[in-house]
Amino acid sequence: MREELYPDLAELGGLQQALAHAAGRRGEDLGLIEGATSPSLEDPNSAKLLSGRGTIMIYLGAEERRFFISTANVRHSWMEGVTDDFGDVVDVVLAWQSGATLQDLHSRHPFMEYNELAQANEDGDPVATQWDVLLRDDAFADYLPLTREIHAQERLRSLFPFYSMGMLRLSRDHTSRQAGEIRVSPLRGGGYRVESTTSGEQIHVAAMDQIVDAALSLL
Repeated sequence: MREELYPDLAELGGLQQALAHAAGRRGEDLGLIEGATSPSLEDPNSAKLLSGRGTIMIYLGAEERRFFISTANVRHSWMEGVTDDFGDVVDVVLAWQSGATLQDLHSRHPFMEYNELAQANEDGDPVATQWDVLLRDDAFADYLPLTREIHAQERLRSLFPFYSMGMLRLSRDHTSRQAGEIRVSPLRGGGYRVESTTSGEQIHVAAMDQIVDAALSLL
């Protein structure tokens, strides 16, 4: 930590201690505060806190006074932002831990931003929004034929889709890593591999119009 940028934090021993102190002055308890990269309290430059919706991560800027804040769970990001005001950081942490909605927190602190998928997760129906993103976002234009092929089938459309390393992954429950996926991978020699992470079964098909039947057989 550069003490000339964060004299208020340095006086208290670092970011974690300063957060606990500021919350205590407001009569609040932030719970366990760890380093963002390790549980060590010796890291003065970062903090990791828990909430009912996952973790809150805070990092200090190295070249100028900046607090980088992000909130996320194991499956997706909620919101993130940057401020130079330590009081804002404490406000955000307390509000998020108390259950403030994305819209409410953004209204109070506009520097905290979120996207439509985060809003859909908060509303409880992210699947349809995620399909919509894949179908209209130019970043996924190369995959559009495959996306449309899968989306046209109602049972497959009920799964949560995302692309990773060119592979379409269809999650039975995007909130759980143990729920299992159907994965569709283009093969270098042509055709596709359709597989279930639950059973380990794989099916190789020669053409895109065979993918749907293969995927349905693995559900």
